[in-house]
Amino acid sequence: MEDEDYAKALMNSIFRFVKEDAERTLLAGQGEYTFFEYNEDIATQRGMMLSPELWKKLVLPYLADFCKLVHKYKAYVKYHSCGAISDIIDDLIDVGVDILNPIQPKATGMDPFDLKRRFGKRICLHGGLDIQDLLPNGSTDEVHSYVRSLIDHVGNDGGFILAGSHTIQIDSKVENILAAVNEVQSLRFF
Repeated sequence: MEDEDYAKALMNSIFRFVKEDAERTLLAGQGEYTFFEYNEDIATQRGMMLSPELWKKLVLPYLADFCKLVHKYKAYVKYHSCGAISDIIDDLIDVGVDILNPIQPKATGMDPFDLKRRFGKRICLHGGLDIQDLLPNGSTDEVHSYVRSLIDHVGNDGGFILAGSHTIQIDSKVENILAAVNEVQSLRFF
């Protein structure tokens, strides 16, 4: 924060590695990748760890370059950042992000139903099944109902990959995990 030149030099160095690693991996995949993930956790449950303006200045240009690279290989870009990042979703879409992961309903501004309404025609949402409260504390009926609602509303017209809002943790009830799986299977998608 005190030395912008140093920050830019550091970002350039990190991104050179990330870009070369991605390109080598995409080349080795010989066109078989469906998507390629860009990971950076830049937010907490309540908001971004740096201002959206600073993120746009210091990080977004690298992400734009990454998206161009991945699209050159005919793959989709999946962007991962935990937390409350709704302030930058338009920017993610503008630079070419295709899939947003994870959708954490307990993070500020990350309600999957609202995100679908606001961005659903322009980006695929990945996640949405609450692992912080619903899976550990909810009833199986609540899980069935919530999963059905996600499928019916967030999954309406496509653009949604139903998954946990992050990696399912050990405190989740097994019966709730099974309830989510059973609800999906009852729809005969598989």
